[in-house]
Amino acid sequence: MVSDLGLGDAFESSSSFGALGLAFGFLRTGAVFTMTKSLDPRLGLSAELEPFATAIGALCMEWNEMEAEVRYCLGYCLNIQYLEVGDAILTLFEFRDLAQATKLGIVDHIEDSECVDALISTIDYFDNTLRSRRNRFVHDMWYGGTAVKREHQSAQIVRPQSFRPREWAWKREEIMELEELTLTIEEIREHSFFLKELWIAYAERRNAEEWEEEWTVKGRLARQPPQRLQPLPPAKLHLPEDGPAMQ
Repeated sequence: MVSDLGLGDAFESSSSFGALGLAFGFLRTGAVFTMTKSLDPRLGLSAELEPFATAIGALCMEWNEMEAEVRYCLGYCLNIQYLEVGDAILTLFEFRDLAQATKLGIVDHIEDSECVDALISTIDYFDNTLRSRRNRFVHDMWYGGTAVKREHQSAQIVRPQSFRPREWAWKREEIMELEELTLTIEEIREHSFFLKELWIAYAERRNAEEWEEEWTVKGRLARQPPQRLQPLPPAKLHLPEDGPAMQ
């Protein structure tokens, strides 16, 4: 079926046009793939998926910016000079390790307890809530049609009832609204900006005598944005052969 559709290369290169088509551009009905008209056919995206693909791209960009801001905060705590070798070394950290290291640096270096609490709370929000949302939006399969769906293909062993034998289940599927993506992007951006402004205000020892209050540590703390999102809830698991859905 794949060779008949001319999509064989999609399984050989993650950067191939075919892979983009499989990830974003095809509507699935059984084993048959079709495409609707795309606004830019060079991307291999169906028209209904293009705004979602654009949002996913924006999400990746905002996430990279946020990771950089967390690294800069850790660099300040460790007295690492920007663009020197220590700064380069910090780019080798996976995000979860970077988050833990930054929190250690904050506790060791920053003496204002309210500032410490706000910075750690923000990093935990990135790590415990926004990271999982970002991962699912980026790595799951997306399908268009009358409703855009996101499918997480992850198999698990389940026991439908305590007295029944174990079975395996997979493919968590969910209808998606664009607002879910855009709100996640906004949360990453707002809290990344807050993190940056707060540690810089502390580093520069901003006080009310020399700065307008909104730019001081106290002023930044008063403007900490609310954490509006929760981790994505678990979607339903489906048993093989269209069996009953499992939580």
